[in-house]
Formats: sequence, structure tokens, C-alpha cells
Amino acid sequence: MSKILKLHSRGKEVLTVQEALNRYVTPKLKVDGVYGPKTEAAVRRFQVAAGFRGRDVDGEVGPKTMVALFQIFDMTILGVMMPKPTPPPNRGSVTPPTLRPSDNPANQLPKPFPVPGNQIKANAPEDLPKRFQANAQLGYQQSQRDGAGVQAQLGLTFRSRDYFPNSGANTIYHGLHTETILQPALGIPLAPSTIYTGQLGVTVQPVTDWFVLWDRLHLFTPTFGAYTQIPLNSPNGLDPSSHPRLGLNAGMELFHFDIIKDHLAIGISAQESGYWDFTDHRMYFDPSVLGFIQGSISFGSPAR
Repeated sequence: MSKILKLHSRGKEVLTVQEALNRYVTPKLKVDGVYGPKTEAAVRRFQVAAGFRGRDVDGEVGPKTMVALFQIFDMTILGVMMPKPTPPPNRGSVTPPTLRPSDNPANQLPKPFPVPGNQIKANAPEDLPKRFQANAQLGYQQSQRDGAGVQAQLGLTFRSRDYFPNSGANTIYHGLHTETILQPALGIPLAPSTIYTGQLGVTVQPVTDWFVLWDRLHLFTPTFGAYTQIPLNSPNGLDPSSHPRLGLNAGMELFHFDIIKDHLAIGISAQESGYWDFTDHRMYFDPSVLGFIQGSISFGSPAR
């Protein structure tokens, strides 16, 4: 199966999944090829019984759930889900009864079987990234053309759904998703520059949390974006940072470390900007490095 089956999916593949789920679900699902709320709830119960955790319990049938549903069901899951019979009093040799799925009318799912030792425990639901994040950032920036300065920045982040919910290796990375960040910023000059600048940018982080250690150290996050910059004071127009510009940038957040998880972080990022200078009427390319401290508040529903 190449596609992910989820709520509102239809077709023969949904029929196949419903038939497989009916091997243990009570009451039985209606096998109609329509992925409705009851089918989604049955998939979630199966995922819990199969030992899935956190974002893997999503009610969707992707490759991982299909493997569990069709390749290891008979070998492991069925035995785990069926309750063990209470042994009779010791009155000689007694043959234990044979269990069938119908012997479990209450559909009570036991605890999931242990996760193999080479799989790392998944994030708990409360650790899932929220849909939105507001942040404030203060940093020291060194630019080849503009020189040194302090940048104060506000940001509003919009997160997409998590494309790879849970790899089973969450101490290495949370997942892969995109973030779009709206960023108004104020550039505060350091000598010998004297120009304050205002900047409005939109940045996209297409692969976030690619490499995370200890759930706090986030490494090598690529970014790209577009921005416009205007001088807020321009006494002589000679300082390059006093020129209005419109450009694109591509960069890499080398790391950020959560001092207070998901609320306070320090980090370093580097980027290459290519922009049109409206005073010199030409293109410039300007590499820069930014060291920052950032406070954040996340809100909204989980990005899943």
C-alpha cells in the first residue's frame, strides 16, 4: 500500500483494513470501504495494542500500521489482546480452553507487548509540537556588508502537520515538518554604523528538528525566506545598511539549545542573503552570522 488511509478515505484498501480489524473488534465494523470515525477508533485501539506510542497512535493506516496489522497480527498481537484464562484449582491435569476472538466480547485490550530494546520510547502526547508559536528573539549579528549590530525580533510560527509522526528514535529527532515564520525585526547598530533598520521577513524551515539530542539540543535546521528592509534613520545615505532592499536568504540554524524546554533557548545561525539594493541599483550577496537568545510560547492544537 503506497498511500496513507485515514478519516474519509474510501476504496478497496479500506475494505481490506476493515476486514482485518474485524478479526478482534467488537462490535464488528461495517465493511463498506468507507473510513469513518468507527474505523478510525478501531485503528487507534489496534495501534495501542500493538505497542505504538505518542504520535504513532493517530488512527491512520500508514506503512508501519499495515506491517503490524497484516504481518505480525497472528504471531504477536492476537495473543497479547486475548486475556489469559484463570487457571482452575489444582485437581489433576486439566487441559486449558482454546481462546478465540469471540471469547472476548467486552473487547478489553490488555497492556501492549514490550517494545524491543533497540527501539527508543516515543514522545508522550503532551510533547507534540503545538500548531502555533509566538517568540521574541534578541541576537548579535555580524554581516559582511552591514557590519555588527543587535537584532530584536518578534515571530509568529505556523507549523504544518508532522509528516513522520514517530520514528521510535525520538532522542535523535522529533519528526519532520515545515514551519512558516512571520518575522518583523529591528536592527540596532553598533559602532561605527549609525543606522537603525526595520525588516519584515517570512522564513520557511522545511525540515525542522532534523537532529535532536536529549530532546533539548536541536542541530542543523535549514531555512530559506524572503524579506524587505528599510532604514529608520539615514543621516547621510553612505552607510550600506541605510539602503532599502528586497531580497531572499538561505541559511542554517547551526544549533539551538533549550534552557527551559520549549520556552527559552540560545543558539547560532548563519545565512547567505541575496538582495536588490534600491540605492545602488544592483544585487548584493551578504553572508552573516547571528547568535541569539529566544523566548517562546506555543499554543493551539498539536501539529499532527
